[in-house]
Amino acid sequence: MSAKHFINDPAHLVATSLRGLTITNPSVALDVEHKIVYRRTLPHAVPQVSIVSGGGSGHEPSFSGMVGEGMLTAAVAGTIFASPSAEQIRTAIASRVDTSQGVLVIVMNYTRDVLKFGMAVERARAAGIAVEMVIVDDDVGVGRVKAGKVGRRGIAGTVVALKAAGALAAAGRPLDEVARAARLVSTNLASVGASLSHVHVPGRRIAEDSTLPLGYVEVGMGIHNEPGPERISIELPALISKMLGQLLDLNDKDHTYTIRPVRVPSGTYMTSLSGLGSSISLLDVGSDDFKELNILELLDARSEATGWSPPVRAATWSAKFIDTETGSSINHEIKPSGLRMDASSAKAALSRALEDVIAAEPDITEYDTVVGDGDCGICLRRGAEAVLRHVQAGGLSGDAVVDIASIVPIIESTVDGTSGALYSIFLHALVTALRSLSPDTASPQVWASALKKSSRILSEYTPARPGDRTLIDALHPFVEVLDSTGNVKQAADAALEQL
Repeated sequence: MSAKHFINDPAHLVATSLRGLTITNPSVALDVEHKIVYRRTLPHAVPQVSIVSGGGSGHEPSFSGMVGEGMLTAAVAGTIFASPSAEQIRTAIASRVDTSQGVLVIVMNYTRDVLKFGMAVERARAAGIAVEMVIVDDDVGVGRVKAGKVGRRGIAGTVVALKAAGALAAAGRPLDEVARAARLVSTNLASVGASLSHVHVPGRRIAEDSTLPLGYVEVGMGIHNEPGPERISIELPALISKMLGQLLDLNDKDHTYTIRPVRVPSGTYMTSLSGLGSSISLLDVGSDDFKELNILELLDARSEATGWSPPVRAATWSAKFIDTETGSSINHEIKPSGLRMDASSAKAALSRALEDVIAAEPDITEYDTVVGDGDCGICLRRGAEAVLRHVQAGGLSGDAVVDIASIVPIIESTVDGTSGALYSIFLHALVTALRSLSPDTASPQVWASALKKSSRILSEYTPARPGDRTLIDALHPFVEVLDSTGNVKQAADAALEQL
């Protein structure tokens, strides 16, 4: 767990975050005193049901980032992991949103949130405002028996309820329909999370039991550090399978689905400060509950909330695509050039050179750790080992163009980073240059001419020049001396002098 934060004062952190949000979306404004982010009203706007949500801060973009056309009308923020006050919420309902068509309040199932929002709702009703309240309890990470009378918690799936209700409100539907839609989403929604660590709240000490052993993940952990039912060491594919198993548990009568995904939105919808976790939410859009409600249309509807990751358009999901040719059906065979070389000599020379590269890996890695990111030696060794296997398995035919061309894809797939790209460009250019020459025998003069051409091509893609302490320092003198003398040993000696 990291205790480092850009802002360590919790109060300052929340205020700064909320102020920043108003810069990202000109349609929202901030009531600084009450920590309310709300939509600004456009002239001649058609009245619609207002939707209010909120909770403790630290879960951004929920809920302030969900304020915008097609989603929330207002969001009320508490301090970090703490519910906003009933007065904050009452102010949002009574003075920061249009109440003429009624107000829907959507809240996650946490006792303090439910009570504080409930107090505000009852005060608003007493004042004559039509208000409905929907509580979302989608977290199946906690079983119903363990959850007891309080019920399951609300987590990231809540955002789906906000989206559906917001879209229906934007369509001009009445309060009872909008509230019913939110309730149906909550009923048919299941979520489960997992995290590699607990979250550190700025200004608080690190709890003794908050650190998970290396390699362990806590399944079902809540967004406020609530403990999950188990901590296990598990690989990611197995973890996803386990989480889906909980979502689709056939023993859970509330969530027994046979699923075929029709939408797969992915993004950052609800966080837990710096928490290293994620969650999966499933909504049963095929439920009989949605027979009279086009839930997909609501989820696909346009929204300007900055926290809603724009999903793929509905038309794209239903489109019939034409698959492009697969790699196996495309002919990548290099045509013979007739430029001959001795395959056995080439195999012996290449093998020795590649073995030297492999042996030099520790030194190269050490040097690159000092001046770079430390991966150069490992990348070169991986590439050298792959090319060596190719060479020793009979990968050389004696045709210079075909043999060099056969090595290029190996380099491309095994040598990462800048060096791999440079080697690939150089070798591709070398193949082109050799093919343009196409005499009968690959003599030193032929190699020199081709190397000069490929070096010139390489210089078009990198600013590195002789003297810049790069691989060009060795390549340039080798090519120049080979071109002037035709002597490979002299060319190699010239390259070594620059190292």
